[in-house]
Parts: sequence; structure tokens; C-alpha cells
Amino acid sequence: MTIPREELAKVVERVWKRSKECSMCLTETSWILGSMMELRAFHGGALTEGCSVTPVIPLTCPHCGYTHLLSAVTLGLIDRETGKRVKR
Repeated sequence: MTIPREELAKVVERVWKRSKECSMCLTETSWILGSMMELRAFHGGALTEGCSVTPVIPLTCPHCGYTHLLSAVTLGLIDRETGKRVKR
């Protein structure tokens, strides 16, 4: 499922109230906004049927690679029950 980068950027800007400084390398930066991804529990490297999936949006520091993962469910982009995109 793809959510337009512009929509993701608006949501991130709405919730990010602090400085854009990286907490790892302390550089004031413009974070790299990635595409929505799935975060799964690790089961020895194998895909496990029925395993829960958490949709996340990565924000990566271009200087050191430190990455924040934002929950697409908590941000209201994905419905927790259906796993479908919430239209805004």
C-alpha cells in the first residue's frame, strides 16, 4: 500500500514539535522520510503465518543513519482493525 509522500510529510510535520536535531549525532538536520513499511516479530528469519504486522514510517538521519519509526496506526493513516488505509 502506498501513501503519497506529501501526505506522509504533512502528518509528520503535524506531530513533530521538537527540534529536528538527531538524538544520536546531534546534527540539526532534514530527516529523510521513507515509504511506509511493515515491522514484524522475528521468528528465525522465516515468515510466520498469522504473525502480526505493524505498519511504520521511517525517518532517517542523513548524517549517521539513526532511524525513528512512527506508527501509521497511531498517526491515523491505517485502521487498527482492518489494516486498510484511512482516507483523510
